Amino acid sequence: MADLEVEKNDSSIVYEESKVELPHPSLGKAIILDDNGNPAGYNFLNITGQDTIPVKLGPGFLHSIVINKPVSGGTIAIYNKGFDAGTLIGTITSGSTTTNQPVVYDVYFSEGLQIVTGAQNQDITVTYV
Repeated sequence: MADLEVEKNDSSIVYEESKVELPHPSLGKAIILDDNGNPAGYNFLNITGQDTIPVKLGPGFLHSIVINKPVSGGTIAIYNKGFDAGTLIGTITSGSTTTNQPVVYDVYFSEGLQIVTGAQNQDITVTYV
């Protein structure tokens, strides 16, 4: 894997390939930059049904998961995973009334982002860089 770090200072680390500026740990949230260096939004992926989805390969930043259609007892497993076994970032178990409630993670992943949904009728949106 190529070294993506292009700038490092007291306030942030900027990664050229992903256009993500990760904050110094004491300063707060990440800033996503477009090709011109201007603040931009997050990428998103809508996932419906029961599935295992490789959202992104390589390093990135998971902002949130929004539960669009809750399923009682539905699970969402989030992994830092490339081609290996991966590491569990977290598991969300939704109730029947958790519609449109974002679960904010704001975490960096180094290998890739994989989401595993455990119920047929689930509908979620993942926001990431």
